[in-house]
Amino acid sequence: FGATKAAADIKFSVVVICCCVSCTVSKQSYTFLRQITANHSKAEYIALPDFGLESTLSTLCCDLQIVNMLRKDVVYEFPSFFDRDAYLLEWRIDGDLMARLKKFITAGVTGNVFESDVFYDLFKLRLYPYEEECVIVAIQLLTLPLNRPNKKKLSGINIAVRIYREHHKSLPINTCFDYSSEHSGHATPLMRSADLLEQDTLHLRVEIVILDSVELPNEDNQEEDQQRRNIHCGDSLNGIRYQGQQRR
Repeated sequence: FGATKAAADIKFSVVVICCCVSCTVSKQSYTFLRQITANHSKAEYIALPDFGLESTLSTLCCDLQIVNMLRKDVVYEFPSFFDRDAYLLEWRIDGDLMARLKKFITAGVTGNVFESDVFYDLFKLRLYPYEEECVIVAIQLLTLPLNRPNKKKLSGINIAVRIYREHHKSLPINTCFDYSSEHSGHATPLMRSADLLEQDTLHLRVEIVILDSVELPNEDNQEEDQQRRNIHCGDSLNGIRYQGQQRR
């Protein structure tokens, strides 16, 4: 689709939009942030992910929200706020959604993406059931709060993340979120896709701690960096980049 840069009576230098594309039939959706600058052409064209043969133009929905805009000397920011120092995002996957995940895993079909509801106007969780034989989980930033720490020194926020599922938890991940393509989310392998076929329910819990520091803390065990690596890519069609090799 083409997103026009601005109405004729609005002049800006940079605008950040949050776009959510969803299909009412396949139940897939993809949310992403995109920056548009004044030196772009009149329209910004954004390719959309393929939600499969079930999707048609009549089943697709697209929601756009301006979350940040620099207009002359005035900055508009979406009015979201931190009301605590730590957040717990919980997403229980079962029933029809679990059946859909298993269908794609059994068929070995890649490129499918499902999302949770919105948490606190700040985050979404995203799940890819079969990417190089792994289930991928992603945290998507939606807005940067007005009252974020170190706002004058940082373009975004520093956070510590732990991802939990039944009887498992990830290593602590220290990362930053901002409106850039690279740092607008964090995606990492969660488990082998084949292991999900043995489960009736997947209960995801993601703990996000807001760090009141300018520098990110060093992670202790550098040998485990593979388990912490971020494969998020905000410019790709579905939000992740591929490694060209099997993940374990």
